[in-house]
Amino acid sequence: PITKEILEKNDALQQAQQNEENSKMLTAPYGNVLVFVIIITLLIMFSLYTPTRTMFKTPRQLWSLVFLTVLQLLAFWIIHNLSGTLNRPDSILPDAIDFMWLYPITFTPVIAVVLYDFRMGLAFATFSAGFFGILNGYDLAATLTSLLVNIAVISPLFRMRYRVQFAWSMIAGVVAAAAAISIMLLLRNRFSFVTFYQTLIAASANIIIFTAVASVLLIHVVERVFSITTVLTLMEMSDFNRPALKRISELAPGTFHHSIQVSNLAESVAETIGANSLLVRVMALYHDLGKTMRPEYFTENQKQGVNPHNNLDPYQSVKILTGHVSQGILLAKEYKIPELVTTGIQEHHGTTLIQYFHHKAKELAKETGKEVKEEDFRYKGPRPQSMETAILMLADVIEATSRSMADTSSEALESMIHKTILDKFMDGQFNESNLSVKELSKLEEAFLHSLDGTYHTRVKYPGQR
Repeated sequence: PITKEILEKNDALQQAQQNEENSKMLTAPYGNVLVFVIIITLLIMFSLYTPTRTMFKTPRQLWSLVFLTVLQLLAFWIIHNLSGTLNRPDSILPDAIDFMWLYPITFTPVIAVVLYDFRMGLAFATFSAGFFGILNGYDLAATLTSLLVNIAVISPLFRMRYRVQFAWSMIAGVVAAAAAISIMLLLRNRFSFVTFYQTLIAASANIIIFTAVASVLLIHVVERVFSITTVLTLMEMSDFNRPALKRISELAPGTFHHSIQVSNLAESVAETIGANSLLVRVMALYHDLGKTMRPEYFTENQKQGVNPHNNLDPYQSVKILTGHVSQGILLAKEYKIPELVTTGIQEHHGTTLIQYFHHKAKELAKETGKEVKEEDFRYKGPRPQSMETAILMLADVIEATSRSMADTSSEALESMIHKTILDKFMDGQFNESNLSVKELSKLEEAFLHSLDGTYHTRVKYPGQR
């Protein structure tokens, strides 16, 4: 029987328990904050602690990492706050749909893989999947299945060349989402056809919408704001109708033809050592932009054997030749060519010696007794700072030299290529480019294979001499 005394004791016990609960410190929020900090720290450390990484050349580019991290967290936060509204009984969302698949897990991985590379895309995929698992109650299965979806979405974007790859990315994401939803429903003993297809429709719409927003809008915005050059921009720059390329073709047609040949040669050999072949190709197209200021002073543009250098002092000739680099940089700024491509203009000659005019100056000095300093006949540099500009340097010299050769047999080409690479190596031009001796050996074989195909023999037709 509940007497008045027992009722008072029960009330007192309830009051005491409430006071005890209120006095306890709720530590769960602090634990969540620590987990978030650890995950973000690991992402930043992975991004920065990579010896071969060259994409973050300026602080502004480095800030793009922070922006993407905040963007992903903000997207999660917005959807997470909407969950309370969409999970109500009067919500338009069907009851069978699992709300977890409305989180934008593929948002920043798509942006990262296009802006940077596959490794960074994978890093953001892991980062996004980790937070997805936390928001679903530290669910390991949710983390792993969302990572599966992210990898499927970014895989078609590896070595991206065409925008249609975004469509393949969406398709791969939907297929992976179907597998992931099946796994999660089976683990939770909730699998049914209605639940599966309704959840798959919601997840597919999520993947398609956020991938489309990332590809159409945000990649372009981040690229412009943080001065990052993506493969999409490089593809656009390889169009011969670009104003800078039209300038070269109109004012220096010989240089334009030379640039096309160098771009084809450089692109074909870059693949052999894992360099960015598209970047090398675009660099090669623009590397001699400065020659358009005084095209007649460069051999490929001279007609009928008229060489203006015959009437100039060697020091004046060298000033004109080396000037095409600095003038090219100024023109690159005028035409708004990205800095990544401009490095090809600046570094494709490095600090190499202009041997012809150096020798000519020494011959004249024998008569005048004037001292000839070697540094006066060298390009101002800097030396190639990447594999791509080093390949451009070699392709530029090898293509030009091959055009002046009377004997284009395989043996002659092999000897010329070997001597060119050896001379640049001994001159220290590759000291800052991260090129190894093994990679130079691969390049030598690739250059020979490419040039051998260019100078193949043809059958003479009747009446042809």
